[in-house]
Amino acid sequence: MNEQFLSQREAKKRRLAAIEAIVQTSSIRTQKELVAKLFEEYTIETNQAAISRDIKDLELIKDRSTNCYTLNEKANQNMERERLQKLLVQAEADFFFPMDVMMLKTDPSYTLLIAATIEKLYSKEKKPVGTVCGSTGTLLLVASKDQIQQIQEDLRTILPSEVE
Repeated sequence: MNEQFLSQREAKKRRLAAIEAIVQTSSIRTQKELVAKLFEEYTIETNQAAISRDIKDLELIKDRSTNCYTLNEKANQNMERERLQKLLVQAEADFFFPMDVMMLKTDPSYTLLIAATIEKLYSKEKKPVGTVCGSTGTLLLVASKDQIQQIQEDLRTILPSEVE
């Protein structure tokens, strides 16, 4: 591929990204407004014919209630998926698919304190324990069956008559 083709491809990629950002943050009703906004915010010079092709490529639609350009649902979903991917990478996220869930019924005034203590006591780097607190108790989300059995046995020794 020659350099001119590569630079055109990069220019189009940059223009498409800018258009996506603009339609999400501004009310754009016409292609003329979009051309002006591209130049104003991104110093991208283009013409109506290129914008028309870009609108088709991005699958932009006109919102019936506002008469403004917007991303269609699929494009919006893809953008949110990309955003989530970036956030997960930045957060160094790791997924654990719990094999078991345990419900611990408690007095509501103690739920958060008990949940935090359980997370601190039983979470390990590769096997975290997550908690979801409600008004009548706490759900423990545990990474492995072995780990939940250990927690259950330990809780039985702490409250032998209460935990089954």
